[in-house]
Amino acid sequence: MSSASTSAIILNLLGFIISLLSTLVAISLCVLIILHRRDRQNLDSLLCSNTIFSSFLFSLSFFLLTIETIKADFDLSYGNDSIKCRLRGYFLCVSASSNYNGYCLQAASRLIRVVYSQQARIHTIKFYALTIIFSWVFAVLLTLPYIIVPSFISFIPSENYCLIPHTDLTAMIYSIVPVYGIQLVFVIFTYLRLVFLLHFTLVQNAQRELTAVKQILYIVLTMGGMCIPHAVLWIIYLCTNYLSPITYRIQVLSYSIGTLLMNIEMIFMNPRMRALVFRRKQRINPQRSLVAAYVLGRANIKT
Repeated sequence: MSSASTSAIILNLLGFIISLLSTLVAISLCVLIILHRRDRQNLDSLLCSNTIFSSFLFSLSFFLLTIETIKADFDLSYGNDSIKCRLRGYFLCVSASSNYNGYCLQAASRLIRVVYSQQARIHTIKFYALTIIFSWVFAVLLTLPYIIVPSFISFIPSENYCLIPHTDLTAMIYSIVPVYGIQLVFVIFTYLRLVFLLHFTLVQNAQRELTAVKQILYIVLTMGGMCIPHAVLWIIYLCTNYLSPITYRIQVLSYSIGTLLMNIEMIFMNPRMRALVFRRKQRINPQRSLVAAYVLGRANIKT
């Protein structure tokens, strides 16, 4: 066994299990949407499918990361600061950014539905598909510095992780902006905009859309809450120049928990996904059907 402590190995194993569960949940949701034919041409379902797919990639990136760390912990392989290591870290950043972009698109669609309800050309599958493509291109381009600048993502030999080093202040600050910061600000702005429309103008269905955006905001804030342990350790490092030996383990574990909670919240807070997961087939009672048909027939004869 390598020099990794027992607590560090346990934290990584927990992250492995949780990220695996999160990946399986996301895969299950993707399969449900694919099998449900009625939702294939639905605009909301299209945006929801994009978010779930990006969430699957986000969870998968953590899962693959923990696998590599487990192998390094038990000397089954040796990590290094190679292009492969940086590509894994870049894949994590892109999937995270695209996942939050997916929630932004869902929130934006709710606002557009209220403000531009009469513009039929922007309420089409083609328009929504183009916005999804643009959001992915935006995520890829905005996170390019992580693969271009060697110091932004590197192998941390003390913890066998390939992540953004806490000792690089520029990389840490930049990680907040394209991956989470822009998206959080956008969702909050959308929510406040709908609040204004609801209270100061008479807009039809504004309350329903406001509720939907509020639920999206709760989901995005979930990951923000999971970032608190990581943020505290980083602030301690900035103030004392001391970095806990299990900082990156706590970071990956908390983010893995966040992705799992986001996937579960998607099921319970999104009406379409909730109906898809918990739908119940109506059982038809043959005797009741015959009685109903007889009563209806008698009523028709009398009239």
